[in-house]
Amino acid sequence: QNGSFQDRNWFLYNGTWEHNTAPEYGNMMIRAVMNNAIPTPVIETPQDNTNTNQDKVLVNGTAIPASTVTIQSNGKNVGSGTSKQDGTFNISIKLKNGLNSLTATALTKEGSTDPSSPVNIILDQKNPKLTIDNIKGHLENGHGVTLRGLAKDDYLDKVYIHGEEA
Repeated sequence: QNGSFQDRNWFLYNGTWEHNTAPEYGNMMIRAVMNNAIPTPVIETPQDNTNTNQDKVLVNGTAIPASTVTIQSNGKNVGSGTSKQDGTFNISIKLKNGLNSLTATALTKEGSTDPSSPVNIILDQKNPKLTIDNIKGHLENGHGVTLRGLAKDDYLDKVYIHGEEA
């Protein structure tokens, strides 16, 4: 109550700091909430929601400098490496057929980060099935031919002919 530091008390009340010099409060203890979370890695490439027919892909991104970065696909470890002093990492991984949901974590002496935001990439090495049912016209003086048929693939979204959506 009569300590030499009793006049150094402050209250945070309704969002405002107030100096409290009342001697009945004596010396008050300081309590603070600290957030020292380790930043999560960021996968920069491959881009989210992409397709490939290559079973190996290079995962590039940023993490804490000089940390061990682990890449997971669908929750399983598929590759690891060390980020450079500027925080960048490049880790080659092998994909499995179908959807691969990639995340990255970084490990430091303080612990492991939360997983990065997921990046989804589909490995599709099967050729689509194409059938042509009907052909009308013939190619002459820049006039086109009309084809009717079916294009089928597990991951087919659109069909393009000469760069234009069919």
